[in-house]
Amino acid sequence: MKITNASKGGKLYSDTTAHTPEGQNSGPWGVIQILNDAKFHTLSGTIDGVAHTTSGSAPSIPSGTALEGQFSALQLHSGSVIAYYA
Repeated sequence: MKITNASKGGKLYSDTTAHTPEGQNSGPWGVIQILNDAKFHTLSGTIDGVAHTTSGSAPSIPSGTALEGQFSALQLHSGSVIAYYA
């Protein structure tokens, strides 16, 4: 899959620390691409039902999925993602 709106770059996340957009492109993320099957503790933005505070209740999102929207925070339970700036 080609991410078409990634001209501002992105950042890889594969830990369980809470993250927000940072640096010179500190606006929201527009696409979150799932690299390895992922579960979110937190995903703040325009998609509901993707995150859950306990890993057993969080849906597993398969690798290759791209979540499009406006996202301001993320925290993983597991997996890895690239968050592209909007």
